[in-house]
Amino acid sequence: MSDPATMEACAQRELFLCFREHGPRVETVSPYPRNTKFELDMRRKTEILKYKHQTLNSNIASKSKKWSQIVQLSHSNPMVKKKIPCPQNALIPTPTSACGVPGPIVTLQYDPSVPLYKYGYNPERYNLVNPLNNTDYTFHTSDDAEFPQSTPIPLFYLVLKNPTKSIYNYQFQTPVAIYFSGYKDPASMDKKVSFINITLFTAECEVHYNNTIVPNVRPVVDKSKVINLLISVNDSVGHFEAAAYIGIIYTSNVILSAQPQYVYTFDMKFEIRYALLDSLEEPITEPSDVDKIDYLTIGNIMGPDYRYFKETNNCSFIGLSPNPYEYFELSSY
Repeated sequence: MSDPATMEACAQRELFLCFREHGPRVETVSPYPRNTKFELDMRRKTEILKYKHQTLNSNIASKSKKWSQIVQLSHSNPMVKKKIPCPQNALIPTPTSACGVPGPIVTLQYDPSVPLYKYGYNPERYNLVNPLNNTDYTFHTSDDAEFPQSTPIPLFYLVLKNPTKSIYNYQFQTPVAIYFSGYKDPASMDKKVSFINITLFTAECEVHYNNTIVPNVRPVVDKSKVINLLISVNDSVGHFEAAAYIGIIYTSNVILSAQPQYVYTFDMKFEIRYALLDSLEEPITEPSDVDKIDYLTIGNIMGPDYRYFKETNNCSFIGLSPNPYEYFELSSY
């Protein structure tokens, strides 16, 4: 069995690879359907028969080839004029028998307008291309993350790439929303609920390295920019539900050591409290005509056009006016 240090290092490595950025993918532009398979094969055959690769790769001539070259030079006539190459000769149709190609005789036709497709194609050479490692760190958020009551859930992951400092002090902001639902029994003889006041009572941040809370890290969470929700259920019958953006939570003083390939998990834990109110907005105690209550805090909601920003079903909001929406942000110094 491996020792704890080795197991912890392997767990970190596995987590880091989950967020690894792949190298560039080289995509070949397909020549189809502009060119046929026969045309592409013909273009490739004529290119191969030029023996370019053999000429380029034969840097060291054999003894027999050297002797052949010497004999040819000794028998050459300096008075004979050199042949002037004609580029149009390459376009003349030529039978394979004239090129030393075995098998049935077919006509070879060189057409430079046809692209040279998959000639010397080697996709494996791109498999080990590594992305640039010129950033200190990156982060990966959990969008529309649902936080049950007093339960720590990952909000985002901090991935250290190439840190230029040994210690960073991080701060981040995240938009949050609250989801609330219940059931109002029209036949109930209990106290009648007209309004429900919902409060984000506490918000805490925990930083984990693997599955262990990082010691001596004391994040400061500021929820002064969030608002309470007041829901009217006076005319509701049966099931009702509501979700609304309530503002931004700011977290600071997250001081962490930095090493390449470290991955930190930032968990958030929220507690919601609510009060059932009568028609005069005075608190009432249970039993009441409202039960089956459920609620969630939603972290890093995606924006005004997404779920959880503002939705109601069989109820309505009273005086809902949160601060302007802001996206998730992370910074450090």
